[in-house]
Amino acid sequence: MSSTGYLSSPAWEKDETGPFAEVWGQWWNKKEKEEELIAGNVIDLDSLFAITAIERTSGQLYIREHYIQVYQRLCEQAVNPKCGGVVLSGQPGTGKTYCLFFLLLKKLVKGEPVLFSLHRREVLYFSAEGVQLNENIASSHLRPLYPKVRNASVKTWALINSDEGDRNPPPFALLESFLFPVQATSPRTSRYKDWVKQRDGKVWSVARWTREDLSQAVKLSIGLSEQSDIERESLVDKAISKWGWAPRDVRKYLQGEDDELEAALGMALFSLTSSQLFDRLHDREGDSDDQLSHVIVSQYKSSKTENAVLDLKSLYIAHRVQRQLDILHRDEAFKFIKHCRAHAESTALGGWAFENLVIDILCNIGHKDDLSAPTPATLVSPSTWSMTTSSTSLGLGHSSSNVIALTRTRFDKTLEDVTLDHTKLYLPSQSNFPLLDAFYLVVDHESRHAEVVVLQMTISSTHKGSAKGFAFLERLKDRLQFLGDKRLGPVDKRQELPAWRISFNYRLIVPIPTEDQGSVTFTWSLPIKFPSSISGPIYIQLASSQLTPSSAEEDESSFEEDYN
Repeated sequence: MSSTGYLSSPAWEKDETGPFAEVWGQWWNKKEKEEELIAGNVIDLDSLFAITAIERTSGQLYIREHYIQVYQRLCEQAVNPKCGGVVLSGQPGTGKTYCLFFLLLKKLVKGEPVLFSLHRREVLYFSAEGVQLNENIASSHLRPLYPKVRNASVKTWALINSDEGDRNPPPFALLESFLFPVQATSPRTSRYKDWVKQRDGKVWSVARWTREDLSQAVKLSIGLSEQSDIERESLVDKAISKWGWAPRDVRKYLQGEDDELEAALGMALFSLTSSQLFDRLHDREGDSDDQLSHVIVSQYKSSKTENAVLDLKSLYIAHRVQRQLDILHRDEAFKFIKHCRAHAESTALGGWAFENLVIDILCNIGHKDDLSAPTPATLVSPSTWSMTTSSTSLGLGHSSSNVIALTRTRFDKTLEDVTLDHTKLYLPSQSNFPLLDAFYLVVDHESRHAEVVVLQMTISSTHKGSAKGFAFLERLKDRLQFLGDKRLGPVDKRQELPAWRISFNYRLIVPIPTEDQGSVTFTWSLPIKFPSSISGPIYIQLASSQLTPSSAEEDESSFEEDYN
């Protein structure tokens, strides 16, 4: 390249006292500091504590393994004549800007000139001489960076942060052919579609955060550093269960801003239709309304391929979507299932679609053949049952002796809508109901017996139930006992007849494994000290769904609503 020192254009102003000048002084060509830029480390850029992009962590930068992988891949592409730049696409609050700061430090520590733009036309240039600021960048201001040797393989990197709400692409000056642009942006194609097409650029999705990284990163957020590790990790698990894996959402939950997240979700759900949701999940470029794109749907890099994964953000949001859309018809459920077959990592969406399908099976006699007979699970520990099965080990078409079509009925905490009616499939009105997704009754009036068939539906091979459902089931038993005894007539007459007997059995309904999976072991862990008054046999039941069982664990213990 032709320039490693100051750029001579009058449009450039020397920055010798600003916060970035201090960063330059601490990192430029300090090769011994490169060993600090490793995964799991926290870099204190204290001079940048007031910079809007990283003010939430007071200028502290947690380094993810993903950032290192991105840098290594960028180095490969920067010398690839067939790659004209890279877009880092990720939803708001997923750490894209922090990744740009990491890339900046990598360039500085190696003593390599770099352009850095946090705001639309405002650009910083770091070189051997120091830092320069240009508040209205133009192509002519960058002429000294044009390589003397045509088609030079080494280009100056231009690290570009696209502000939220800005629909326009970066300034053309930062997309010149003699630069290597790296643009961090939310998934809105109007910001990058044209230049990526013209320059044969690549679009990479940001990887989803791991639980360990989230737990460490949120320590840096203002007001969270005083929490103990155990307390913080427990809250992080609850935040992930409710709001998903975006650090911004996790931080808001931990800082008591749950109402703000709920309000945004309520607005996004207000007029949501299944068609809108389906279209968004098929819009891999993400050019959709922000409320739907970023509040309900998550988009991140697949752990197995270079493709983006589109999924519902969390199990809680999946249940809220269920409440908004009610139960999908069979054909609609299969539309979403088809999406999940192509994107197996879309587990929240897959679980939601599977639950809709199973409910349709239970409510339509013509589809009963899609459900196997319940098979007793094997007790493998004091509170864990399991069953190993394959695509051919069990036949379908023998779901139960109850061959009537059930009618969907919603119930709430009061249980006022629950009656001794064997024709109803009871579905909770609340989100994330523990221990059950639905139940129905097998009623024998002659013997005065009602059996509660508790249904839990999941595509996960490992499911953990929550003790938060115990009190509800106890109240349900009391309610049914009261209704049954009431049928016996006046109190004095009831004493002459046996009281109604209420029993329970529990069924974990899971998808039949696909042929290429071979055998799959499904495990259902119920809470220890299960009350004897509501205990009962445990079964696992298979449903034909075309879905692949997921190896991800589903744990209800982090759900926090009051169900008593």
